[in-house]
Amino acid sequence: MSISIDIEKCNGCGVCLQTCTLGNFTPGDGGKVHPADGLYCFACGHCVAACPTGAMSHSALDSSAFEPIDEAARPSFDRFLSFLKMRRSRREFKPDPVPREEIEKLLLAAVEAPSAINSQSVLYTVVTDPAALKAISDRAASAIRKMAAVMRNPVIAAIWKLLARPMYEETMEFLPLIDCLMKLQSEGRDMILYDAPCLILLHAPKSDMCAPMDAVFNAENILLAAETLGLGACVIGFVYEPMSKDAGMKRLAGIPKDHKVFSAIALGYPRFRYHSSPPKNPPIMHYV
Repeated sequence: MSISIDIEKCNGCGVCLQTCTLGNFTPGDGGKVHPADGLYCFACGHCVAACPTGAMSHSALDSSAFEPIDEAARPSFDRFLSFLKMRRSRREFKPDPVPREEIEKLLLAAVEAPSAINSQSVLYTVVTDPAALKAISDRAASAIRKMAAVMRNPVIAAIWKLLARPMYEETMEFLPLIDCLMKLQSEGRDMILYDAPCLILLHAPKSDMCAPMDAVFNAENILLAAETLGLGACVIGFVYEPMSKDAGMKRLAGIPKDHKVFSAIALGYPRFRYHSSPPKNPPIMHYV
């Protein structure tokens, strides 16, 4: 890849020197900027986006695809915080299907999330087939029951407690919750996907060491975007952990064998609206 600078347009402001942390630009005669030798670039596009005169172009990026920033759309902090308080993890959905155009809007929001070294490696699989959703829910519930049985095995519990007591004690606290969920599941209620008409799976190659955190950022954007569209959403940990280990579950969703699922989001139209926001614990701060 290469970066080109139109010297006639360059005004020597040096913004590109500041935006590129990899030192890909050097000042030249009259303050004009030139690409440095030994280019190492993530193709983040910051140099092109920050150039006030349009002098920059990047061989890996379509200049016409850069969109102008509308500063008038920037919300105040108070409005933004109020919006964040509107979001709730929803587990009660109408049976109405989510239109594909709405799902695609969510994914447009997802890809705007930060991405380590601009890898943008997270992929999205959308499951809307009722039979596939039920099968995924059933297999996840089965995996949870097996996990609970292992946790109750006295030999395994003793070894686990000896080698990792804090993790053992924290995990054992979840057993009553698991028992409650599985009892309701056995009574015919969907306690995994909550009868959501849509499931979004975020996955990437297992070898991608940045993907686990990137997927969290992508998922958060989906959750917030869903709120703007009147949709409800909930991250389902009971799906993405078992699915990463169960080849049958991955086949149900068409996830590649060499991929790991890092997040799963149940999605649909909520049955009711909230009239207030429950309080959160205040942030615990420490300044250095």
